[in-house]
Amino acid sequence: MVHHIPLTKARINLGQIVRRAHVNKEHFVLEKDGIPVAGIVGMEDLDEILEMHDPEIKKQINEGYQEYLHGETKDTHALFGKKKKKEHTEDILDLAGFLKPKKVISALKARELFEKHYERF
Repeated sequence: MVHHIPLTKARINLGQIVRRAHVNKEHFVLEKDGIPVAGIVGMEDLDEILEMHDPEIKKQINEGYQEYLHGETKDTHALFGKKKKKEHTEDILDLAGFLKPKKVISALKARELFEKHYERF
């Protein structure tokens, strides 16, 4: 959820705003004289924003989209055989390393892991 608040109010309530951004994943737009001038988001969201501005990530996204447009992709049935949707999701997440407890990896690392295991198919 995005909240628009005056800069003066944000200054007074900064601790509460930061906690809400971190714990509740809320976003805040700070306004000066009604004009948006800054934002406050939790660190996870900021990491995603910064990652999406990474030229290498943009390149990989574009390459994947071009592969999709040219029919160079495989669906999950081709990769994993016929399974229930939940099993497909678990296979993909496991390949990307997301099923390991408390393991957080970047999109770049997830792509590397997927490509490493993709060759098996």
